[in-house]
Amino acid sequence: MERLQTRGPEIGICNICGLTERLTDDHVPPKGVPLVGQVYLDRLSEALGAQKPTRQARLFQRGVKYRSICAKCNNERLGQALDPTLVQFCKDAKAAITERLYLPSDIRVQQNKLFRSVIGHLLAHGLGTHKAGQFIERKTEYFLKLDQPFPEDLRLYYWVYPYKPQIVGRALARKELIIGTDVVIFSLLKFFPIAWLCSIGDLEGPDAAQVTRVDHLATPNIEDFAHLRINPSYIPAAHWPEAPGGNSVVLHNRLGTIAIPRPPQ
Repeated sequence: MERLQTRGPEIGICNICGLTERLTDDHVPPKGVPLVGQVYLDRLSEALGAQKPTRQARLFQRGVKYRSICAKCNNERLGQALDPTLVQFCKDAKAAITERLYLPSDIRVQQNKLFRSVIGHLLAHGLGTHKAGQFIERKTEYFLKLDQPFPEDLRLYYWVYPYKPQIVGRALARKELIIGTDVVIFSLLKFFPIAWLCSIGDLEGPDAAQVTRVDHLATPNIEDFAHLRINPSYIPAAHWPEAPGGNSVVLHNRLGTIAIPRPPQ
């Protein structure tokens, strides 16, 4: 089995902007969010049925990183302009979960920066995937054009994720085995304390009722604020939506990954 690759060439095409530049390491999830440390990185499709990391798993000392984007996208667009909003939102969400137990809490946040940070790290995940398909192309255009509202044909969801494994998936497909439901294509970014999902099409099924859709909150002004509710009473199953259930099927590709914290030695 081919080993997981996370380091692109020193000079290559940036996953986000598409320019041929010196590539830099992007942490997925970004540095500063809670509970990022030593992890074993494995393929998601292989690890879902395993009780421990497979033989192909790789150890990362300080979170998973991909050499996949240029310095401008990494340091300026993400690191300086957008990631501080995502990091602070995750810290506020952790505090809300810890301090208020199962009571809902509203967090005031610059939603357009938050959403773009999430999309940016989804785009940075993997190697050599700049605009690899219409789904990724639409997310790329949204990320780079700061005055653009969220694409009308895409959806963005989030929910409380109180688990330690960090999961990233690109262009997975899920089908609920109910007459009339459509196949939903989605990308996924799950790490404590919040999970994010971007999709083509509306989520369906019982677990979908536990998540919150937020793309309608996006506006053309990058500096706008909105309130996002953290509600620990509504949490989907731990392995939803990447794992199939009794009434659903999920199609994976080789780009999906799971990072499992290394046990104390």
